[in-house]
Amino acid sequence: MYYQYYAGLKKMKDCNGFLGVWVVHDMQETINNVISDDSSYASSERPKRRKSSLKNVDPVVIDVTNCRYEVVREQSRLRKWTTYENEERPDNEIEDHCNIIWCDSGVTTERAVKLKRYQKINHFPGMFNLARKAPMGRNLSILANEFPLEYEFFPQTFVLPGSWNEFRTYVANGRGNRTFIIKPDAACQGRGIFLTRSADNVPQNEALVAQRYLHKPLLIEGYKFDMRIYVVVTNVDPLRVFLFRDGLIRLCTEKYIEPRGSNLQNSFMHLTNYAINKSNEGFVQNSEASSDGTGSKRSLKWFYNWIEELHGAQATQTLQDGITDIFCKALVAVNPLLKHSYKSSIKHSSTNDLNSCCFEILGFDIMVDQNLKPWLIETNHHPSLSCDSPLDLAIKSELIKATLSLINVSPSDKREDQMRLRLRSQNRLYSNKKDDSGEQKVAALSEKRYQCQIKREDKLLRQGIFKRIYPCDNPVISQKYSNFLSTAQQIFDNKTAKHPPVVEAIKKNIAPTNNAPSKPTNAPTKIGLQKKTYLPKKVETLPKKLNPPPKSSNQETKFEIHSSIKKQNIVFPDIN
Repeated sequence: MYYQYYAGLKKMKDCNGFLGVWVVHDMQETINNVISDDSSYASSERPKRRKSSLKNVDPVVIDVTNCRYEVVREQSRLRKWTTYENEERPDNEIEDHCNIIWCDSGVTTERAVKLKRYQKINHFPGMFNLARKAPMGRNLSILANEFPLEYEFFPQTFVLPGSWNEFRTYVANGRGNRTFIIKPDAACQGRGIFLTRSADNVPQNEALVAQRYLHKPLLIEGYKFDMRIYVVVTNVDPLRVFLFRDGLIRLCTEKYIEPRGSNLQNSFMHLTNYAINKSNEGFVQNSEASSDGTGSKRSLKWFYNWIEELHGAQATQTLQDGITDIFCKALVAVNPLLKHSYKSSIKHSSTNDLNSCCFEILGFDIMVDQNLKPWLIETNHHPSLSCDSPLDLAIKSELIKATLSLINVSPSDKREDQMRLRLRSQNRLYSNKKDDSGEQKVAALSEKRYQCQIKREDKLLRQGIFKRIYPCDNPVISQKYSNFLSTAQQIFDNKTAKHPPVVEAIKKNIAPTNNAPSKPTNAPTKIGLQKKTYLPKKVETLPKKLNPPPKSSNQETKFEIHSSIKKQNIVFPDIN
């Protein structure tokens, strides 16, 4: 089409008449109209470029394959998240497209090492050091030996069978007046628990915990009770702990009488476990969430109001502060173990990074005695989220909703992690160049993530849903916890030290720091070694590297190494 018009124009070039000029003008105008019409048609048919928007980003995916609680699925759907299940996948596998992995059992090391930076799982590796009864008793007893007045918040505990002789002697000295509650180390929901006043009833070769029974507890309407209080741990390095504002009060279903030989077997009187008492005829179920002060299961808010009516606001605040103090001290005691397990399992972990790949909802079981003193009974790292009553549903739904907000998961986490990896790859590739723009961008991403986490925490704190109990805002209490933490860390480092203190002192060429006396200067030495002081000055003359002997038989190699050492005149310290 264009070719025909341009050919006509070429023929009209030689025309000087009016007709020729008019034809050329008319053809040129026609060509312009045709071109404009074609361009408008082409632009109308061309597909418009799609603008990028956050709405097009894939939603957060939560893996609930190993979760049996419907409240977790429901709260995820309310947040417009995608729930994912794959029953055919092995338990230790983690799929890359999932942002959150929610499982009812603890996380294994094999599974934790597969976590990407943008993924989170609802358990910390190593939390069994606090959640299981025997490790909790051992770890708390370690700091109780260092701070006996501060760590008096848990009953006297014997870990069996290791402390069998001490337990038997202690029971015998009580002449049958001391009651103990015997619990299996790894059991839950009241399975295998019984009361005894004699060591003869306790198996000697089983993993058990013998705990002194609190025989004068505080009673509600004549019933013994305990408190299930929820605490969320978002990080272990540094430690960050948040206290949920509500919880559950679980009552026994028979009136309490102090333990005697005739009622030791009555579990409905002495054990507060919900799994045990719900089968009794005296169990009263809640009919409405608003009636949180009736029935065999009540709310923590109601309990504090009840205490305030009976004992006043000051006694209530003292009780709350004592309970908070228990949580902080217990977590500080096991924090070195948690940090070690986390760093050993998570390959991209770093110190002072708020973006932890793990979080944990802990259920602490607290009892209160007649003097309003709180006692830590045990800790659960997978507390039950079953909602058997409207009160359960109201409290646990709010707990899950607030926790999912607290951990700060975003659909863009995976994209930011890929950008971070790409920038670090570029930095390694151009490491010789004086360009630190890549590191600055990585630092900017980390700072953005940090600020987002802080804003999310502050919002929940202002709403009163959570209270941050560690780190503590009070400088005096914070310093106290720091002393506990440094002591626990020092004890852990001494147990796991790769080298004895004397060898470390030799490496650093300083005096040994252990309490063992150093060897005197004139002490006898072994044959073949020169008579020197304990830390000789000639250690500095050690060659950095001996010339490797030529490949030959073993006998020749030993001779050449001995000759090389003799020529260098190396002096070895006598550390025996």
